[in-house]
Amino acid sequence: MLWLDRGALTVEDGCLRFVTAGGSLQTGDYQIPHQAISAILLGPGSTVSHDALRLLARHGTLLCAVGQDGVRLYTAPPLGPDRSDIARRQASIWADKEARLQIARRMYAWRLGRILPHRELSVLRGIEGARVKESYRLVAER
Repeated sequence: MLWLDRGALTVEDGCLRFVTAGGSLQTGDYQIPHQAISAILLGPGSTVSHDALRLLARHGTLLCAVGQDGVRLYTAPPLGPDRSDIARRQASIWADKEARLQIARRMYAWRLGRILPHRELSVLRGIEGARVKESYRLVAER
């Protein structure tokens, strides 16, 4: 899931781009890896092109318009309720202990920004807990 605000979500050369003059992100032009994102939360002050909507729909990436600080949520989920391939794949990975642990490690590596292949999952949970606690502390200071 990715939060974007105060910018323009467009497509250039088949790539999803977000150009912002400030807001949650520093001023700049960002390429968005839409294939690896399940949802984009598009905050106030943003525009989205027709091409960007087409690209997101083709890849099954949900686009949600949200209010200031994520207070309101407006969305039209992608169609395809009759598809069960994702749920079946998730169930098969969950049923295979090795695959489940491999996915858990990859998710921790993604969230923590580093790979810790030899750490126990309980250690990874502790690191994640400390990271979340620090995030809550920073939000409370605002």
